[in-house]
Amino acid sequence: MKNKPLFFIIPFMILAGFTFAHALEKTKPSKEKSPSSSPTFSMDQKDSLKGIKGLAVFVEALPPEMEKSGISADQLKTDVEARLKKAGIKLFSEEGVEGQPPEQQKPTLYINFIPYTLQKDLTYGYSLNVYFNQVVLLQHNPKLGCLGTTWHSGGVGIIRANKLKSFGQGELAEHIDKFIHNFLAVNPK
Repeated sequence: MKNKPLFFIIPFMILAGFTFAHALEKTKPSKEKSPSSSPTFSMDQKDSLKGIKGLAVFVEALPPEMEKSGISADQLKTDVEARLKKAGIKLFSEEGVEGQPPEQQKPTLYINFIPYTLQKDLTYGYSLNVYFNQVVLLQHNPKLGCLGTTWHSGGVGIIRANKLKSFGQGELAEHIDKFIHNFLAVNPK
């Protein structure tokens, strides 16, 4: 009588073992290689910079009152380009960055700096975004490309008016250095 429960348990364990082995067999990775054209998704935005041969820099125009305070889009662009050149990143002319069809667009580092007056002639709040835009292919239609942002860094802050002239070497430089670090990590020299 004591052996009766064992009589039922042993067949159950054998059946469970076969079922488990069958399930494991189905979850083994296939030895067939997936087609090379299948898309790869990466959560690390620096991976999108791999293979980029060069880029253009575009700085959004600043409000006229900023130029009176000693900062201009041209100066910010010069500061950014100098940092990129020093790091050995090839620069393309900005010509043709806007208004071209996507397939003719150059990869572009786009800087958007928006200052807000907090105290007239004393303090400014700002929003700063650095985007890397390039042509991307759509997963549902790989023959169709469009411009997309594949790398971004940005934030908000407060800056005193007397520090505006050094914005390109200070606050903006931090984001550019992050881009350079990411770019060189996947495109070593």
